[in-house]
Amino acid sequence: MLINFGMLTPYYECKERLNKYLGMTKANYLISAAIAGLGASIITLPVDNIKVKLQKMRNTKEYRGMLDCIIKTYRNEGMKGFWSGLLPFYAFFAPNIMLTLLFNDFFRISTHLSHC
Repeated sequence: MLINFGMLTPYYECKERLNKYLGMTKANYLISAAIAGLGASIITLPVDNIKVKLQKMRNTKEYRGMLDCIIKTYRNEGMKGFWSGLLPFYAFFAPNIMLTLLFNDFFRISTHLSHC
């Protein structure tokens, strides 16, 4: 759900705003999809960072659970700790988001389903 919110909202908003400057061109679609990838990365990375910390725990009892992991991350690393690794995460995650959105628009346009 976070991914959908993080990618769909910025994508359609950017497409509308860029339309007056670029029209509905390939550049508009690509720029909007890249921004949507960034939005999805920013929204989902904190959850992913907590998940990875809990998975790496193995036999140690560093965290008692998800809430404890969130609290300790904030105490030890501050707010930045939730978004550590944003650039590599974006580089990995954004192409998937971009392809998903671009294929979706391509199929909608080619099948004339403009209201879906």
